[in-house]
Amino acid sequence: MSFSFTKLLPIIFLAMLSVSSQSLLASLVITSTPGVTHEADGYATFATTSAEMVGLEIMVYFADGSSDLGIWTPTGIAQNNWSISQGTNQSTFSFPFDMRNNTGLAMTRFTMHGAGSSTIFDRNILPGTSGTANGRDLQEFTSLRFSQDITVNYFDEVQTVGSTPQGDIFAGMDVAFSAGISGSGGLFRFRTDTDTVVNQVRSTIPEPTSILQFGILVAAMFSRRRRRPSR
Repeated sequence: MSFSFTKLLPIIFLAMLSVSSQSLLASLVITSTPGVTHEADGYATFATTSAEMVGLEIMVYFADGSSDLGIWTPTGIAQNNWSISQGTNQSTFSFPFDMRNNTGLAMTRFTMHGAGSSTIFDRNILPGTSGTANGRDLQEFTSLRFSQDITVNYFDEVQTVGSTPQGDIFAGMDVAFSAGISGSGGLFRFRTDTDTVVNQVRSTIPEPTSILQFGILVAAMFSRRRRRPSR
């Protein structure tokens, strides 16, 4: 019985096509968008730990359209059958976060935002912002990316007071899943670098009261102009 490599070519081709199709259906894509510019007075540390992220807001979204907001405590968040934590006294640059879901509903997305806290997200983009050292984009340590698409978007860029954004640090991070984190003990373990700013992360857009006061001032100026007698 002779061996014919030619006869195997169709089988090899179909196998390669199958692998290619799977890789196209499952991916981890990381992007960033400027969003609303935020600012910081400076950077306190680039080796941020769980205890230093107090006040970080995390919004989780579920397959039925519901959502839930959690605020980071020194040990993370644990509420309504979902949780997120990070090792005590361990830098987020080196140690992962654990997002767990026991709500009974698939978690399709979550966002993390540092406005009002002292936490920012630092991407691996060089040369980067002075004082933040090298960052790290999100890396997954579970296997969800092999079975579904995961998209990560860093948004709302951060600048140091008196400077311009360098495109590496952001106030927010948005993680979305094409299928979701299972609601029956699902785990998404990931690592992403966070840094700590001096004071708080804040938006550069004026507060509503400031905008209102500015509007009143402009209106008053136009009113005085109209009242001037003509010569």
